[in-house]
Amino acid sequence: ARSHALLGRHRFAEALEAARDAVLRDPASDSAMAALADAHLASGNYAEAQAVAEALAARGLTLGTLARSATIAWERGRLEDAASLIDEAIQAGELLDAPARDLGWCWTLRGDIARDRGDATGARAAYG
Repeated sequence: ARSHALLGRHRFAEALEAARDAVLRDPASDSAMAALADAHLASGNYAEAQAVAEALAARGLTLGTLARSATIAWERGRLEDAASLIDEAIQAGELLDAPARDLGWCWTLRGDIARDRGDATGARAAYG
C-alpha cells in the first residue's frame, strides 16, 4: 500500500524500495508482488516488471495480472499482445464480477491500446 501511495506521488525510487521491502517481508503476498511490478514499470524497468508480472500470473490469472501484463506489453510497444491480454482481462473481470473501477481501468487501457494501433473506432467504443 505504501509503495502505491508513493507511485501516486511520482516518487518512483522510494516506491520501488518500499515494494522490495514488502516482498522481502511477505513473499507470498500478491499485493506486494503487484506493487513491485508496478514500481518497476513506473521506473522504466520493463524487463524486471515483466519478470515480476509473470511470477504473479503463475500464481493465478486474474483481471489484475492480465491487465498488468497488458500494460507492460503496451509500454514495450507490443500492441497486438497488449490488445489480446487486455481483452482477456476484461473477460476475466466480467466472469468474476470484478469491481466497476477495475473494469473501468481495463476499458480505458483498451481504448489507449486501440488509439495507439490507429483504431479510432475501437478507441471510441472502449472509452464510450
